[in-house]
Amino acid sequence: MNMLALISAIAGLLVLSLVVVLGNKIKNRWLRYLSIVVGIILALAVAGSLPSLLGDNEIRTSAEAGEYMLYLAVMMVVIKSMFFKKSTVKKQR
Repeated sequence: MNMLALISAIAGLLVLSLVVVLGNKIKNRWLRYLSIVVGIILALAVAGSLPSLLGDNEIRTSAEAGEYMLYLAVMMVVIKSMFFKKSTVKKQR
């Protein structure tokens, strides 16, 4: 496992989650979707360019960072769906 690629993938996921959290506060639906698309592109750019900024000049490291980012995102969604379910019971006044 390439640790530099893993660090880059985690940084990309942090950028993506930050953009999603901030994008959900936007009231306009189209601007919210646009912010999510821009966040995905920005996260991929961060994960792909961070290894070269840290001194690794191989393209394979950036490709592994994207692959690790996908695996980590799927793992986060699965864990969130398993353990953090919203209750379906409505509160009564």
